[in-house]
Amino acid sequence: MAEHPFVQRHHARLHRRQNVAEIAPLPPADPEKIKVFDGYLELLLKSANLDLQSVSAVRDSILRLKDAVALESPSEENRKIVRTINKSFWNLYYNLAIGLFEKNEEPGRFRYFLNQGVTDESRITPETRQFLLGTKDPAPGKIPVLNLQQWLKLLFTGEEMPCINELGIDYVKFQRDIEKGLSTREKETFANKTEAVKARERVKYEIDNMIPSVTRMMPSSFAQSILPLLQKNIGPLPGALMTPERVRAVVEEIRSYDFSLFYRETLYRYSPTSNDIVMKEVEPFFILLPVCGDKVVFWQEFSGTKKTSRGRIFVPMFFMGDLRKSMIKALANYRWELNRNIKGTLWQDPVEGGLTGAFYDYVTFYKKNSKLTPEAKEKLEAVIRDNRKDSRRVFTLFYYTWIDFERKGTMRLDRVSRETFFRYMPFPKAIREELGKFPAYSDLNNKYNIITNREIVRIENRYKKYKDLHDGKYPPEIQETLDFHRK
Repeated sequence: MAEHPFVQRHHARLHRRQNVAEIAPLPPADPEKIKVFDGYLELLLKSANLDLQSVSAVRDSILRLKDAVALESPSEENRKIVRTINKSFWNLYYNLAIGLFEKNEEPGRFRYFLNQGVTDESRITPETRQFLLGTKDPAPGKIPVLNLQQWLKLLFTGEEMPCINELGIDYVKFQRDIEKGLSTREKETFANKTEAVKARERVKYEIDNMIPSVTRMMPSSFAQSILPLLQKNIGPLPGALMTPERVRAVVEEIRSYDFSLFYRETLYRYSPTSNDIVMKEVEPFFILLPVCGDKVVFWQEFSGTKKTSRGRIFVPMFFMGDLRKSMIKALANYRWELNRNIKGTLWQDPVEGGLTGAFYDYVTFYKKNSKLTPEAKEKLEAVIRDNRKDSRRVFTLFYYTWIDFERKGTMRLDRVSRETFFRYMPFPKAIREELGKFPAYSDLNNKYNIITNREIVRIENRYKKYKDLHDGKYPPEIQETLDFHRK
């Protein structure tokens, strides 16, 4: 049967937009090996301990997917149907994951549902089933990449707290707000909840709050928003499958141009009466969600009020866009929000606000800036207007230009924005030295070197006595800061 025209256009988009170096055809499936998927839906339903109403909802969702072509059109009726399908999917996910966590069992056959969203084996080809058998859970690394069930396990054990919700409210505040509205007797019950109940609530909160919000932002087409894995949505394999290695490779590439990307200022207590500002590198979590999409989504820069905790960035497990470009934009948002929250109420201050303060001042008062030519002001005005006067959106565009063009000496930014980026987001020494050969960068590089060398001398002088008393070694926090300034 010929494909619906909408489906044909959707497949064409997937092939055009998928940014992978190589797309090789999958080998034929081994009928014996893929038997692990036989009766997969029934296995999930039997093991998830769902009530009859929830089981019925899942079955109804799968039946609707049998006529998936009819759901391609983004009509209001179809949107309601897809919301219902997705809700039953995540309810099944929660119940299955919680059962495994509470029994401390490995996912086993369920890993293809938990990691890639396989629900009904008939909706993917035998070749895809064979391919998924060879996938593995992310291994630990300097850049922490996790799949969703690994992330939820951290919440279940209490090692991490759930993400903020759409309103920016963290889990601790959410719990306090609930407690405020309770009666005295209810407060007593609330305060005496068992650890098991608290663990379930953390996982449930994440699935009910963060996940629907993030997964809505990932797909650019309505067709991709249906969550159970469908062959038509995932694009050519193996290229479409996102792996920890691919995520780490693109992040490391960006970091090789922007070495201060994951650094933040923190307070180091040198003595009971003395403090110092040091630089600490904290890589965010990159979490793979079992959905299809073409956008990497930055969600939060750190957890709660602890400014040395990791941020959270989400990546679709099946990625059909330009991963590098999307990651650059997500990391630009991460950089902006990290600086904004570290600086607090001073984030707009042109002197004390650091990166965000300098850039906000630049886009707000550019008309009065004598360093900008009339042509540069006109161009900047158009960019600000096209981005709804949102300084973060403008910064994201400029950051992409900085990483992809300015690092190679291709000048796309104006003089003022280049000065700001060079000061607060310098390239590594090797790139700076090459750029310093050009007149537009020479003074910037010289000024940066003077400021940095002055800071190195200050730190070395302050901690000379400590170094002399500890076999020529600085405190780890100070050594990391010196290494940062020497990059």
